[in-house]
Amino acid sequence: MKQLRKFLPVMLVMVLALGLFGCGSSSSEEEEPAAADTSASTSEEAEAAEESAEAVEYEHGTIDGTTYTSDFFGFTFTAKDGWEFSDEEALRQANQSVSDVVDNDAVTEALKSGSTFIDMQATDTANPLNNVNLTVSYAPGSKGIGDVNDATISYMTKMYEDAGFTDVTITKSTATVAGEEIDALVTEMTVQGTSMVEKQVFFVSHDYLGTFTTSGISEEECDELLGWLSK
Repeated sequence: MKQLRKFLPVMLVMVLALGLFGCGSSSSEEEEPAAADTSASTSEEAEAAEESAEAVEYEHGTIDGTTYTSDFFGFTFTAKDGWEFSDEEALRQANQSVSDVVDNDAVTEALKSGSTFIDMQATDTANPLNNVNLTVSYAPGSKGIGDVNDATISYMTKMYEDAGFTDVTITKSTATVAGEEIDALVTEMTVQGTSMVEKQVFFVSHDYLGTFTTSGISEEECDELLGWLSK
């Protein structure tokens, strides 16, 4: 159980990211034939958009004491006493499949190649099942939770089940962030006999999608963690 608590946050992030974008990629491929009749102006606009995207480099957030700040996505997260942020070495290990060197250039290149990147993790040292993380994906045109439909939820549910989770239920909900009610995604599940909940909100900036995930034993715990976000 101790090892599970250590690696569960990373596993959840990967399942979510693959669920969102694996399904999204499939939809794009199915819709491609309908886009065959493309005008010259549309092609020029696409090229301009591609050049613009290439010019935008992802920028890491920063940690100062108990506060993580993401200027790129425009929010801060301030943890309470008893919480710890993963250090650079821990994040490097968590992102080993992305890049051995955690710098903006390497991460941007990896993101645009289809990888996901965990920019921040924080854990309650008294109860590691309570944790938060920010995972980043390159997703041009993303609408965040607006990309999640019934097919996406079914795909994600199967991925959770394939990873060993049971009693998986995924629903759309809302969350209050910095005094504003926004859309959120709630996943309830059981793992090794332990029931838990994760709740995600989404930030979009320059063709990048930031998924902020909170985990706990209840949605109320997740809502409390989301209350530590500010803009």
